[in-house]
Amino acid sequence: MGQRHQVFIIAHLIPHGSTTGKPYYRCIAAYYHQWCYGTLPLSATRRFLTLIKNEDNAEIIRDELRRAQYQYGRRRKRPLMPTTPCPYTLLLLAQAWDMDLGKVGDVYASGVGIENSTLNPNMGSFDADNDDGISIIDVIDPSDPAYCFVYESGGEPMDMRSYIAEYYDMPDMQKLVESGKTEGTIAVHAVKVVSDLEGVRVLTSDALAKAWPDEYNIDNPSPEPDTTESAELQNQGVPSLVDLTLSPTVDNAMASDDIGQLEHLLMIPGKAELVKKFLMTKNPLPDSGTALLTNIITHELETTSCVILDLSEYPHLSSDQVVHILKALAETLPGRIQSLKLSGNQNISTMTIVEVLKAFPQLLRLVLLNTSITDDQLLELISTFPNLFFNLHDLVHPAFLHSIVSNNPRSFRRHAAPTTLHPAYRHGLTFALLGGYSIITASVPFFNPEQLLKKLTRPLSIMTHDKDPLFNTSYAQSGLGPILALSAGTTVVNPPKTQKSDGATSESSPSVSVDGGSDWFSRSVVSIPRAGSFDCFKGLGWIFVLNCQASANSRYGFAKVNEEIREKPKENGKIVPGLFKIYDVKGFLMEMEKEGRPVPSEGVVDAFVQALKTLEHLEFWTGF
Repeated sequence: MGQRHQVFIIAHLIPHGSTTGKPYYRCIAAYYHQWCYGTLPLSATRRFLTLIKNEDNAEIIRDELRRAQYQYGRRRKRPLMPTTPCPYTLLLLAQAWDMDLGKVGDVYASGVGIENSTLNPNMGSFDADNDDGISIIDVIDPSDPAYCFVYESGGEPMDMRSYIAEYYDMPDMQKLVESGKTEGTIAVHAVKVVSDLEGVRVLTSDALAKAWPDEYNIDNPSPEPDTTESAELQNQGVPSLVDLTLSPTVDNAMASDDIGQLEHLLMIPGKAELVKKFLMTKNPLPDSGTALLTNIITHELETTSCVILDLSEYPHLSSDQVVHILKALAETLPGRIQSLKLSGNQNISTMTIVEVLKAFPQLLRLVLLNTSITDDQLLELISTFPNLFFNLHDLVHPAFLHSIVSNNPRSFRRHAAPTTLHPAYRHGLTFALLGGYSIITASVPFFNPEQLLKKLTRPLSIMTHDKDPLFNTSYAQSGLGPILALSAGTTVVNPPKTQKSDGATSESSPSVSVDGGSDWFSRSVVSIPRAGSFDCFKGLGWIFVLNCQASANSRYGFAKVNEEIREKPKENGKIVPGLFKIYDVKGFLMEMEKEGRPVPSEGVVDAFVQALKTLEHLEFWTGF
């Protein structure tokens, strides 16, 4: 039963074995919803589009697409695509389709879990049971996505107005809204969700025909883009960014190890930016070039309020050069940098990361996509030097972006085997949600106490303040709740420049928000927490326990295995009472301080306590 709907994410992929570099549309994620119709697909699409337009999330999607190039055959050709070729994009899709925690009093939780809802991307667009059409979203460029709805197999793509017209008379709805007598009704909601998708590109039928050529037909398909040609055109455009007279001047200064002669040049408006672009092309960059780059970056930061340092623009820097630049900035502008990007650098190592975190103990966000640091190396670093990561909020690396769904393309069994966590997770935390007859878990290898409380405050506020009695049950049964909470990150944004009436520019302050702050829909999602592990019950790391099996009996607690009795014999083969030490939030924060972790501000703690309002902490818990 239900009103079944599927959503498909498509993008350009270059097929396995290609000699031309020509990309083709492929489905990279497919998701099922048992009860999705009317305004629901429009709302879910809007939530997903808002998520992927956050640049923090967009850069991870682009990296997933990069890693998927040349890996799979064209549709129905080998090698087949696994169930989750782009697990991060799938996670964003699942969150958008199954959850809306944007506003207390107007929340939404549905679905049966990401494992049960994930479909095979090799399937046809109408191969699954369907009653209410499908949604298709193009993420080739996350900053400029496209979408459409299709109501029946082989049908024409529809925009939001055409799709919702299958359910409601929108002209009549619009009149009702304009009358001012429909507050809180379906008419208001329908008009809003249609308005939210205004200006978003709508996919054409030829895009669908390229993704599913055996289902959708067109008479005159437009040619697929050629990435090889595009790359060549981009490369041809690089010299135009640099003055022809500037290149030899900079080369001579670096060769003579006398960058001082460039000081007058760098004072000319626009020249410093051109020098930076020239230095990006140098491989390797000489040490004199490193000093020049350091001077330019330092001057930029001294004259602005920027808190983000993006060294991914210089992928050829050696590890020593990266460390040199960062130490110089730490001395000149202590405490300034809050977000650092080192993506694309194949020369750095875990020791680079050690030096980074020593130089910038205030760092909130570190991005390491497409680097030479392997998953095992990074996890081993966290295991060996856990205190280095106590202040850090987010660490973006493929080690924390693995699928939680079985990746066998021919299997109907989506549940992955129970997860065995790396020893690094003994310094981390697991969110254990008790609902119905199951325990849902999500685990992360490190956490910042202040960020953790902020991430937990939103769902707890909704559970204890929202008037919908079914929300708690749906939140638990969806299986996505703990993953949703722990995957949220900290968004760091440089201050925007504004133009004054006299032509001068000014800057506001940088902004930092956890879990999206007041704009939850635009939140950063930084990882895919490891789901389905019960290692926490064996003593691996901290546990945040939330029992919402019945709202009247809801309980919470921060728990850890009681080391004093863990090795004692069990009573009649059962776990002995008191195996876990249970802490309320104040006791938990006292333990955090003992471990050397930063203590959250009073305001953050007060907000968390207020969110608990009707919950009491667990006095006793034996685990299973």
